[in-house]
Amino acid sequence: MIINTRPISLSQNIITLCQDKQINLINAHLSEINQIMPEDIVDNWELKLTNFHTYENLIFTSQSSVKYGLELLRSRIDISKMKKNVFSVGLATKKILSHENISSISPENQSSEGILDILNSNYSGKSLLFCGKNSNNNLQNTLKERIDEIVCYELIFNKDQLNKIPNGSAIVLIFNFLTLKFILDNFNYKFITNKVFIVASKKIKDRAVKNIKAIKDLGIEIVVSEQPSDESMLQVAKKFT
Repeated sequence: MIINTRPISLSQNIITLCQDKQINLINAHLSEINQIMPEDIVDNWELKLTNFHTYENLIFTSQSSVKYGLELLRSRIDISKMKKNVFSVGLATKKILSHENISSISPENQSSEGILDILNSNYSGKSLLFCGKNSNNNLQNTLKERIDEIVCYELIFNKDQLNKIPNGSAIVLIFNFLTLKFILDNFNYKFITNKVFIVASKKIKDRAVKNIKAIKDLGIEIVVSEQPSDESMLQVAKKFT
């Protein structure tokens, strides 16, 4: 039994894949994506957009960062005339940008580390990052004064959706650290230890092992997908069914 924990707005692809392949999928949409309006955060976004011409690179870390980041940009500029180096973390993010007629560079290593490798080797200019609240801050901490961020969305978790995760053994698909933490914070060890958690990146696993004591104490099984795509996550999950 495979459990999808993605927000409903990002789940259509994996639902379709499972229907086509006749895979039994349970949807537990543990979070929803909430747009953060500029007035809701202590962030000098106005100055960043006013100085938009000073940025050579734009970085989008997720599908939601494209949706809400471009909405902000459209309020200030004509994006069809935008001449920037655009980077996307992951093929799904790249695809959304492509639908907006924006070409982007996506690293083979679909992670912030992959973006860093490309920037450090070929692109020395200043970057503007569109991301979610509680990002891992890897890009910000590494690039420091070479990058500014605009936080444009956050995950809001719903405890009622936890009831959709069965008591028995199951394979749980995890696409971000906060979702894994939410599950482990709300279930007892008997419920957790008969689950296999497939995570979308090694970064998620490393962060979880470092910050969640129960993972080591209970011997929770966490398996890293080769790629963060729905297809790759399902391929790994099928090995445990």
